[in-house]
Amino acid sequence: MKPRLALLLLLALALATPGPLEAAIAFRAAASRDQNGSAASITINVPAGTVKGDVMVALISVRPYTATITAPAAFSPLTRVNQTTGTTSSLAVYTRVASSSEPASYTWTFSANTGNAGGIMAFSGVDNGSPVDVWATAVVASGTSFPAPSVTTTVANTMIVTGHEYGSSRRFTPPGGMTEAFDVASLAVNNNAGIALEGNRVLQAAVGPSGTKTATVTGNADTGAMVTLALRPVVCGAVSDAGYVAANAQSGQAIVYWAGAGTVTVLRKTSAFGSERPADGVAYVAGDPIGSASVVYAGSAASFTDTGLTNGTAYAYKTFAGDATPCYSTGTVVAASPAAGPVPAWSYTMAGGSMLNPGITGYGSIHTSSNAGRIISLSTADGTQLWTPLATAAAVQGTLTWVPVSGFQYRRTVPVTAGTAAVPSGYSVPVTFDHASLVAGGKSLASGDDVRVYYLSGSTWTQLDRVLDEGSSWNSATTTIWFKTQATIGASASDAGYYLFYGYPGAGAPPASPANVYLFYDDFTWSDAPANHGWTVRNSTWSADGSVMTGDGSDFSFAVLSHSASTDDAVIEARGRGLGSVCADCRHTGVGLRFSAAGSGYVGMGYDYGSTLLTIIGQTGWQTNNTLLGSVAQTLASDTWHRIKFQAVGTTLRDKAWVDGTAEPGWQLSVTDATYASGTEIALFGGWATPKGSQWDWVKVRRAVEPEPTAGAAAEEALGTTSLFGGDQSGFVYHVDASTGVTLWSMQLPGADAVQAATAVQLRSFSDAAFQAAYTDDVVFVATRNASSTNNKVFALRAGDGAVLWTFNGTGTYNVDYIVGMPYVDYMLNRLYVTSRGGAAGTQSSLWVLDTLTGSVVQSFALGHLESSASLSGDYGTLYVGNQAGDLYALDTASVALKWSSPAVLGSALKGYVWEDWSVAGLIYFTTVDGNVWALQDTGPGAPPAAPVWKQPVAGASSPLVLESLWVGSSDGKLHQLNLTSGVDEKQVTIGDGTATVGDVSTENGTELFVGTTAGTLYKLPLPLP
Repeated sequence: MKPRLALLLLLALALATPGPLEAAIAFRAAASRDQNGSAASITINVPAGTVKGDVMVALISVRPYTATITAPAAFSPLTRVNQTTGTTSSLAVYTRVASSSEPASYTWTFSANTGNAGGIMAFSGVDNGSPVDVWATAVVASGTSFPAPSVTTTVANTMIVTGHEYGSSRRFTPPGGMTEAFDVASLAVNNNAGIALEGNRVLQAAVGPSGTKTATVTGNADTGAMVTLALRPVVCGAVSDAGYVAANAQSGQAIVYWAGAGTVTVLRKTSAFGSERPADGVAYVAGDPIGSASVVYAGSAASFTDTGLTNGTAYAYKTFAGDATPCYSTGTVVAASPAAGPVPAWSYTMAGGSMLNPGITGYGSIHTSSNAGRIISLSTADGTQLWTPLATAAAVQGTLTWVPVSGFQYRRTVPVTAGTAAVPSGYSVPVTFDHASLVAGGKSLASGDDVRVYYLSGSTWTQLDRVLDEGSSWNSATTTIWFKTQATIGASASDAGYYLFYGYPGAGAPPASPANVYLFYDDFTWSDAPANHGWTVRNSTWSADGSVMTGDGSDFSFAVLSHSASTDDAVIEARGRGLGSVCADCRHTGVGLRFSAAGSGYVGMGYDYGSTLLTIIGQTGWQTNNTLLGSVAQTLASDTWHRIKFQAVGTTLRDKAWVDGTAEPGWQLSVTDATYASGTEIALFGGWATPKGSQWDWVKVRRAVEPEPTAGAAAEEALGTTSLFGGDQSGFVYHVDASTGVTLWSMQLPGADAVQAATAVQLRSFSDAAFQAAYTDDVVFVATRNASSTNNKVFALRAGDGAVLWTFNGTGTYNVDYIVGMPYVDYMLNRLYVTSRGGAAGTQSSLWVLDTLTGSVVQSFALGHLESSASLSGDYGTLYVGNQAGDLYALDTASVALKWSSPAVLGSALKGYVWEDWSVAGLIYFTTVDGNVWALQDTGPGAPPAAPVWKQPVAGASSPLVLESLWVGSSDGKLHQLNLTSGVDEKQVTIGDGTATVGDVSTENGTELFVGTTAGTLYKLPLPLP
């Protein structure tokens, strides 16, 4: 095995919808100007605390009513009510949606006047796009009561605002139930001259009339004007957070990533977030303040780069998804701490959970996962995402397995485009492509077995059945295959979620069932009674011989064979021929749609060579009462295979027939008839005259719209030549293209509650002749973590398509407890070493030696509870396993027997796995749960090692990484570097802020380290450590 691959495989082991909600409108503050006299202008402060998105309502009064009012350009006029009798006056209403940079005040100017007053009220939670639901005005000729009119609201939870103007200078008593916002007059009160103005507010929960709101004064009667308006609340449905949020930190910058959101608003702070969030209904731009946070991005991209940051400063970013209103999600926080380096060179954080798994490296890439339920791929150079993190059904807690082969090498999108008619889900669609050139270029198998159709919906890939068109072939310049749509496509719209994949020599048999592509299909590859296959003989004699269906008879009536198939708008197509050797006039050979069980429906007669006609017939019975709906001249020869196609869409019926193997013509006959809109049967018609004879090779039925949709394969896209495998906590297993993030397949293992252990892969190209003879592909081994202590399993899956090759304990032959340690592949002996717990009492077999060719048990041992991974020595001769009781065992792989006379007693459970020194045979390193790092020399068969070479305490030590030094993460928030010879703890480097536990350690080429933490952050640390 190549050294790099051996290191990578060792590292793999080592790292083994609610209803709408109305946001409550809240009163922010008010400001007003009292005793402004008859000045030419009035200046009113912006209410204290007003923030972007608040709606301000300004009430301005002036006398006489003929005075002009010039408002600030920022305010929009809503209404103006004039009192034109007695002491004339005017009350004007204006609104404004506050910006993030409001001035201190606003000024209204007047022409000559005898008094003016005004005030501004500010409210949060108001619909910025349409702030006012309804409003109304009224006037009072004279009096001391000033009733603001009732308005009838159209939405719930409005804020009722009233304004009351009085032609003298006095104070108001607000309407019952309302709260006064301001009460001002142009002159000092009380004075029969001047003008007075009051503003009030009250929330109204229900839709309906507000009722009259009457304010009063004590003193002289005078004229007045009133206004009532209802502010509309922001109406929000639940908005989901972004599918994931992550951040990459480098020197002086951070990149924030997210997915699954139409638009996002990102806030930044240098301290923990409190209540800061965007206000629903308010659109923000970069630079807007929200409390003590700042908006750094607002838009629809999937990432944002924040530059000019201060190294050594911890930044918190909170990402809010928004809809069109906009209403906002609850938000997701992710942290980023830029550093000048060299340690760390970069960091990457995924919000949502711990990332103690540091990942497995590929070619310039590192692949990992976290409790956030995503598979992640990063550049080892700068920590940036190589592709959008792949969502999994549950968290992937085992280390991913990276291999440099396996998988499809090419793909092409196949957009399906509808014409003017929408295309329903489940529609059969053909795509034609040059398969011969792919074969000639070494990109695809001549058999076409590697050509697959996938559908991408969101982040979920589904492999679809695809079938070769009956008139097509593989390795052709015009290969045509059919597949079924997975979602409705609107009129004149397109769905680009369909893909062709190819270029995988190890691919197994593709899914290719016509039943999963068409509404109905039969190729008559059977020879028993038609009734056994759902066919009903309506007349004459019908029989299949395993290749074709033959209809014959001696009476003057239709030879009819029908099958249940519910159709309305559909196409039926068949390959058939009239047998001239049987009948001189083999008339009325065709196919039928929309038939009832009683025999009423339509027939497209495509093979009527005796009378040289192509006809469409309406039937009211299986053999009689037919009506000729249309015909066209057609000359077809007997004993020649023809294709017959008949379509019914709405009231339009179309028919065509042509010699099989020749180019398909356009529709040859079209008629209109509205007698039958749908039916429950399809039919084959095998002639009328006597004697009669016809044969049928196949028949298929599919949905139909007009015009039909089109599909074409786009330009070829080269995929990578590396693969990732992993299992999640719901029992799903994933095969992902490591270069692109495309899911090549995923499957939920039958009988698996969860997969926690890392998957193992046996590469065919590195295996012996026996393995290569047994398998045409790499094999993936996946173990289960079931709740039961007896029914756990190991699956062997074909890497190409996930097909199950064998299952160990599939039928419960053995009592197998749960498995959390990565199975270890022994290439020399074609064995798989699997560790499990030992059952409720700890006495069940827990070390399983399996044959990778068959899944059979070579040997098993009851060694107590084994939760660590088995580890092979460099010469493949010794297998090391440690149990939860603190016993370390050595197994001689040649004899499949325990090597030591008794286990080495460690006093604490082995953690993770065992490393063997690169140059000293039998010198092994490992950690134990009690916080010790060990070096132990295996002295060979016989007694176990009596004492360690050295033992070094490190709090909460992770599994080790051994290069020229030994590195372990620790619960003290540090990475520790230990001397291999002495075990001395030579260096400690604080990771992040030092508050999170540091997990396992990984490397790409020995010149750097990667470590993850319980804070969900992955770090790159160049060597040597400072």
